[in-house]
Amino acid sequence: MQETDFPIELIIGEDCSTDRTREIVLDYQKKYPDIIRVITSGHNIGARKNSLRTNKACHGTYIAYCEGDDYWIDPKKLQKQVNFLGNNPDYGLVHSDFDKYYESKKVFERAFNKSNVIKIPEGNIFNNLLGNEWIIHTPTIMIRNNLQKKYQKFCADNKNETKKWKFGDIALFLYFAMFSKIKYLDESTAVYRILEESACNTKSEKKRIENDVALQKLKLFYAQNFHASENIIHDLYVRLYQALLKKAFIFDNFILAKKSFCYLMKNGKIRIKDIFFFICSITIVNSWVKKILGFLRISQKDFNQ
Repeated sequence: MQETDFPIELIIGEDCSTDRTREIVLDYQKKYPDIIRVITSGHNIGARKNSLRTNKACHGTYIAYCEGDDYWIDPKKLQKQVNFLGNNPDYGLVHSDFDKYYESKKVFERAFNKSNVIKIPEGNIFNNLLGNEWIIHTPTIMIRNNLQKKYQKFCADNKNETKKWKFGDIALFLYFAMFSKIKYLDESTAVYRILEESACNTKSEKKRIENDVALQKLKLFYAQNFHASENIIHDLYVRLYQALLKKAFIFDNFILAKKSFCYLMKNGKIRIKDIFFFICSITIVNSWVKKILGFLRISQKDFNQ
């Protein structure tokens, strides 16, 4: 549906889907061999490697992403974004508002940012992205390919760290925000689908807290390597230890709970729920110890002494 005055290529990273995706996209490639290229292999390689090989296969000046559970709704999306980037060389990424679709309820929330009166910052927004704001959504973006190649080299040079990252899109946004300006278009160009269970949206409390810990570690890496202010780094450490304290509560890890609680106490950043998590962690451990002591036939009186 995209209407452009420039040529486009569609690179599809097909990672051994089990729902006839390969059959369908190969059929499209036969129909449009000058536009569509399918990148695949004989076995599943995972989301991270699939994303990497698909990016490397892109020849265009610009790249726009449309991942499997999202879709574009503005036929002029690519044209508008190319026009902007072509006229503004100091900008490396442009994104827009979006519609949110809740899969389980079959309900749309149109123009999410506008309808929720969310003000999206523009220009130099590296510090904004290090905060708690989730302001860029992948299906709405377009980026410069030359800067994307530099990002891939950056990842390769820091592979011991980057291979741990769970959020490839956020890592990309942070890099672009560090080395270029970011533009926001106040119009909806795509649908961001909220599934009942996905990498970012999950019912599992354990997965959610693991994601939060991973996100804070990712932001800390950028803050420390790209010389963010001491205040920002301090705030990130606080958010990390708050997340670790909750993780300790969920995973029954008293040692981690004690370490996290002591850090927060030392820095004067204790919240009521942090105290709750810590006390519950102690209670869980004490309960476990009492069971062991009971098994060893040690009386409760001796234990108390």
